[in-house]
Parts: sequence; C-alpha cells; structure tokens
Amino acid sequence: MASKGKGVHVGGTSCGTKKQGKLNERGLILNKSERERYKMLLNRDIVPNRYPDSATLQALGIDDNVTTLISNIGWKDFVGETHFTFETSTFEFLSTVNFNHDTHNTTHPNHTVSFSLGNVEYNMSLTEFSDIMGFESTGVIHVSRNHDVRHRGYDKHGFWFQITGRKRYECKTAKASMIQNSVFRYLHRVMACTIFGRPETATVRSDELFLLWAMVHKCPVNTGYYLLDHLTYVAEQPKGKIVAGGGGGGGGGGGGRKRN
Repeated sequence: MASKGKGVHVGGTSCGTKKQGKLNERGLILNKSERERYKMLLNRDIVPNRYPDSATLQALGIDDNVTTLISNIGWKDFVGETHFTFETSTFEFLSTVNFNHDTHNTTHPNHTVSFSLGNVEYNMSLTEFSDIMGFESTGVIHVSRNHDVRHRGYDKHGFWFQITGRKRYECKTAKASMIQNSVFRYLHRVMACTIFGRPETATVRSDELFLLWAMVHKCPVNTGYYLLDHLTYVAEQPKGKIVAGGGGGGGGGGGGRKRN
C-alpha cells in the first residue's frame, strides 16, 4: 500500500495501536481470522499496477483529453505517478482490512475502515482514509446494487448508448472494445488497472461506467469508497491474481515495481 496524503498519523482514532503477539515468517502479527485470510492470500500472485504512459498518450493525440477528464474527479495526482508494490505490506493490509458500510444512514453515512500496517492497527472513518490517500472525501457515492445510493442524474443505459451506440448496458456482456471513443477506452483501462485493479480488463463494470459518466459531467466522486470496496472484495477471494499494493496507474504503460 502507498499513501498520497499526510501519512497515517492524522490524529483521532487513526493514530493506530501497536499490536501484540507472535510474529509470523514475514514478521506480521495476525489474529486467527487474519491468519486464515493470510494463508489464502499467499497462494495468489501479486501483479504490479500498470500506469499511463505520457509518450503513448501524446502519440495518440489524447493526452490533454485524458488529463482533463481524470482531473474532473480528482485523479490527476493519483494516476500520474508510479509507486512500488510492497509485497509484505500488501499481504498484511489485505489480511486485516475490514470496510464497514453504514447502510442505515443513506443521507450522511458514517463508513469506517480498519486495517493493519507495520503491525499497527488503524481504525478510521472513510473521510480520514480518503484524506490520507489524497482523495476528495465529499464526492458522490453511487452504488449500482443499492437503489437508495444511486445518483439521480445518472442513466447507465443512456450513457452506454452515447459511448457505444448500444441500447442497453448489461454488466456481464459489456466489453470495453464496444466503446467507440479512444479516450474513454483508455480511461476505462486506467480504472481497471488502478482503482479496480484486476488482470482481466476486457469488461466494463457498473462502477467503472458510472465513473466515466462522472468524468464527463464533472461530478466529484468519493474515490476512497470505491477503492476500499474493491480491495475488501479482492481480499476475500479464494483465488485469482492480486492487482493491488502500490497505487500506480493503468492502461498502456509500464508496470509498477514489486518489492518484498
């Protein structure tokens, strides 16, 4: 993991508590449930993030457009730099992360997250986490699977038609190759290699489609929510490659470097 903001010690509950216990072979202190998740994660390969390549963007003539749209939702700094992927820290974070969604308060939810890094346990609000990562924390949260947490101005079928010419968006069959504009195709690849990092980038997931819409309409989003939601999903999977760790960029560039 890599932070972009003030560092982990930001005051309040996020100062962290030093964990006590026996060190494992990587020097990590984990409780029983964390050890079970850790063992499962060890069987999965970590793939370094990919990041945008300025020379490629300039050669394609889309550098300014990509930069503008990414900036519309506050991602310019996040995807504009490359970072190391620290293997042990990634295993520790994914073994211990818990993202608690406040489903009882849709107007002013108090989402919280807990995780460990360097054998220090942190408990903080989504706002604090976003501040540490250098993300805006007041933006929109659109949850496709929850009718109560959807942006009223967004029409997935209408926007999908605008960028593909196809009338209905279906998550399972929506291919990135259907997107007609090269800028949007590139931006989708950026998301699929960073915020929603995964080895397979051919499909357009529902959150990715919404974020493309948000870029076009200059609609600020709560990036920390999407990042944590994805990372907790990755952490719970029994198999598959892990595209996480250093917060590099995505789409057509080189890969972030990996360290133990």
